[in-house]
Amino acid sequence: MKQGDVIAHKKQENVVLAWKDKRPVLMCSNYHDSAVQQWTRVGRGGVESTLTKPSMIMDYTANMGPIDRADHYCTSYNFARKSLKWWRKLFFFGCLR
Repeated sequence: MKQGDVIAHKKQENVVLAWKDKRPVLMCSNYHDSAVQQWTRVGRGGVESTLTKPSMIMDYTANMGPIDRADHYCTSYNFARKSLKWWRKLFFFGCLR
């Protein structure tokens, strides 16, 4: 896949979509279709480029909220490291969820 390519498969009301920006992004939805929107990206030096982006991904990005960010931070930080104090694992796991 090249950057900006969209591959979608629809079965009944479910849509499975693959879109490539820097990396492939896979999404599944029963609410959206495979429609795309124009999107302007500002790169380094103020260079603007217009790309097509699926509306499913645009809605997800606009409404993802803090839970998705917390999950992202949990995966990048290993809070289950070896410790003799069992309550630390419970504390970090509970707070970051």
